[in-house]
Amino acid sequence: MAHRDFSVRLLQRVAPLGAVSFAFYVVAGPLQLGQRALFPDFSGSGLAFIVRLVGAVAAVALTVWLLERHICPPLTAALRR
Repeated sequence: MAHRDFSVRLLQRVAPLGAVSFAFYVVAGPLQLGQRALFPDFSGSGLAFIVRLVGAVAAVALTVWLLERHICPPLTAALRR
């Protein structure tokens, strides 16, 4: 396999998925840590897992929406000047 010529076309096509995945973890990580800090005693049951999961998904969706729609456009316009 050392002398085989590999194409990077497949990697170029899936690269945006990696960027989206990384962005999701960058946004979701601090939110989940904050959620654990706010509700440290609410854990250990199936209900707690589901509530935290729904809360994390909602918080990430709201944060990403705010970043994409309200924070990035003015910031991008200011940086392009």
